[in-house]
Amino acid sequence: MEKDPHKPKTFIIKADELGGRFDVKHHNPEELVLEEVEKEVIIEPLILKYIIVYNNNILDEFVENTLKYLYETSSIELEEISDLYVTEIITIEKNEDIKISIVEIEFFNFNEEIINGFQKKIIDNEDFIEVCKTYDSYKLKENQQYLEELHILEMKIREIFTVLTRLQDVKLIDYEIAIRKEYTEKKEIFNRQLMNEFFFMEFSSYKNINKKRKPGFNAFLEVIRDIESLEELKLLTNKLFNLSLELDERFNEATRIPEAIGRLEGFRNDIAHNRYLSSKSIENFLKAKEIIDDVYDIFRLKCINRDI
Repeated sequence: MEKDPHKPKTFIIKADELGGRFDVKHHNPEELVLEEVEKEVIIEPLILKYIIVYNNNILDEFVENTLKYLYETSSIELEEISDLYVTEIITIEKNEDIKISIVEIEFFNFNEEIINGFQKKIIDNEDFIEVCKTYDSYKLKENQQYLEELHILEMKIREIFTVLTRLQDVKLIDYEIAIRKEYTEKKEIFNRQLMNEFFFMEFSSYKNINKKRKPGFNAFLEVIRDIESLEELKLLTNKLFNLSLELDERFNEATRIPEAIGRLEGFRNDIAHNRYLSSKSIENFLKAKEIIDDVYDIFRLKCINRDI
């Protein structure tokens, strides 16, 4: 059977675990033999897309010449450069001087030196008014892994607070937490879809999970009518104005979760908007994951021992 030359190639490469950088030193993927590889991953061709705004007519030549130069000076063993990548350029003319091009490059064989080298060339080109990357297949895969971890962490938090609120009949409406209107209006429908109010909170609201709402004066007058003794009044006042969450009394470890939420907010937004992650953002994610995993493990142990 003849091989389809247009079918994307998939090959095994060595991945540097620090940032997922690539080290590919063989041209023919079918003859690739790895020795003493620390981590093997299957990676599809790398696809990058850019929007370039520029004021000359040589973009096609620039892309081809730049890639050819980078491959010829790289450590990759070459046979035919035409087998290493495919480019597609769509150009729109804004006016006689300014053009806007969508540049897509599919790399079949590459390394960090080539990818970084190409991006440095387009950043440094004085004829380019603006360059924006709109698609990065590797970054997409990396973000999908983080999304899965974020999903697991958020579901652990929901599990903890769902159990604790049901144990003590705590209503989130009494706390400084906003529940989306669509849930309050269609609660029964969402419950039948196996979702509760914790699926309809703003993520940042978990930081207010231990802050009670301060009741208005009218609400206080409404309940004070049934008071029959000074002691009852003291108990009611304490209940209405005490800002510590009852959940904390049953499971004190819950007080650690707002810190984790604060650490995750920026990271979560960066992933959702496909932004590049700083070392500080990743550090915050790892610390938040450590906190939530630890709290969840303690919570499960308490549930198993019926000590909650």
